[in-house]
Amino acid sequence: MSETEDPAVTLTRLLRCQMHVVLDSGALASVTVSGEYLNSDALKACDGQVTVALVDCLDQKLDLTGKSRLRTSTLRVNVWATDTLNAGETGKSIRQKTSEEISRIIRQSRTAPNHTIYSYVGLSPNGPSNKAFSGDSEAAPNAEWTELSADDYEKLWYSDDSRCQISASENGKIAALLFGFKIESRRASVKQAVFNFEGYGSAPSASGVTVKVWNDTAGVWQDSQSSQAGQNDELLTLAVNANLPDFIDDEGYVWFLAETNGASDGVSPAMLWCDCASCLVTVNGVTYCDIVSSRSLDRVDVKPPIYRTEFTVKSWLIEKLGE
Repeated sequence: MSETEDPAVTLTRLLRCQMHVVLDSGALASVTVSGEYLNSDALKACDGQVTVALVDCLDQKLDLTGKSRLRTSTLRVNVWATDTLNAGETGKSIRQKTSEEISRIIRQSRTAPNHTIYSYVGLSPNGPSNKAFSGDSEAAPNAEWTELSADDYEKLWYSDDSRCQISASENGKIAALLFGFKIESRRASVKQAVFNFEGYGSAPSASGVTVKVWNDTAGVWQDSQSSQAGQNDELLTLAVNANLPDFIDDEGYVWFLAETNGASDGVSPAMLWCDCASCLVTVNGVTYCDIVSSRSLDRVDVKPPIYRTEFTVKSWLIEKLGE
């Protein structure tokens, strides 16, 4: 049964996934995004903290039957920072930059806050989130796969013509890449997953790439999409629109396979190149949000002072009951 995601959970994930606060030195600030309450320990280990909380929710009917409804939620987003001995910038500067970043994220994503892009940017082997492996057959995700090296992970970060290259030289073997994206949302709230693969493949018998998604419930690869690109990058898209819980395993991963259309003949290898891979996940939840107001709530009467900005955010969700 499908469920609607809590607006605070949706907004928290949106901010956490897109938060990039740049220090004066050019490095990225360490800013945590969490639930309602300030964690004083987090301020000791990080440059700043953002907390998100649901204040209230108004449910209105849009027609006489009450089947069409508008759910309006008010959320409170707080930015917290303080001065620390080892910090390269003042707490006030961190607070200001984080506040500007929150404004940017919400404004740019106001029409699709329930969309999350899972990618490999900044990731490396043995990480806790998205994973990538190489192989030479159409095996299940729990089979023997080889995780990519740190260098190959880095080649998946961006669409920049720096490609991860996989080959299979044994007769009858294909070149394959396995992509696992760890979905943060609850299974029942996931509405759609769209996999994007940018690359190409070649083999003695056929050029091109085929992508598939793993149905964890049925235990099979399915819903394939193919291209014939053998020398230049081509964008392959595979959308999963129905029965999403069937495609998410017990650890929260959805798995996609990219493989060459042909196999090696034992003389010439099957080759697969990938420039970039990502997965866009849509959840049942708020479909619009925007900033209503903001205010400064600094505490300068304590040592060290706590710099705080509070945003009031409104979100909207239109529901049609019975659909």
